[in-house]
Amino acid sequence: MQKQTRRILSLLPVSLATKHELVDCSFETTMKFTAEYRARYYKLAGQKEMDMFLAEAHKYVSPTAPHMLPDSLPKYVTKAEVKQMFPKELAFRGYCPVTYVLGHKRYEALTPGSRDHVVLYDDEVFSMLDDKTMEMFLRQPWKYNRTPLPAKLPPPRVAQDVTSLPMLGYMEQAVAKAIIASMTSCSDFKPKYHTSTPTNQLCSTLDIT
Repeated sequence: MQKQTRRILSLLPVSLATKHELVDCSFETTMKFTAEYRARYYKLAGQKEMDMFLAEAHKYVSPTAPHMLPDSLPKYVTKAEVKQMFPKELAFRGYCPVTYVLGHKRYEALTPGSRDHVVLYDDEVFSMLDDKTMEMFLRQPWKYNRTPLPAKLPPPRVAQDVTSLPMLGYMEQAVAKAIIASMTSCSDFKPKYHTSTPTNQLCSTLDIT
């Protein structure tokens, strides 16, 4: 049974028909919510979906289901598998298509994807921002994979050694946040030394000599 129905068992027919979502259950080893229909076995998400399927199974399977199982299915790709695909480039210029669509396709919504969240779909490789956006892409890849990029793209990110920067640039990149946080904390604490000037009080509290 497992060999015959591996493709059917890996996706939930009720979720595909009612939500138009691909829900992978291949990791689930139990057969508790599994139903047989026309000599084929189908896996369901839970008791509710099981009852829906048993009541009207024909609504969730071919040829009468509202959404058919697509020929191309999304697949999570590991870092090692991505390396084996070289020199294949990331689709969407490496940006996360999900965050871009969720951000109403604004320039500000262009976010670089992560090499830890890569999906292969329709012979293209997409990188997503995090687990949440990757899950959304895996469930409904057709909503994101054909999204066109805007004409204007952010400049490429280039790593720079902060020690090569001028002093003000180095301070801004290396310790600015720490200094701002310290000064904010100092303003909340409001130390008072009657024999010292405000400047000396601040330097003493921040341990600056």
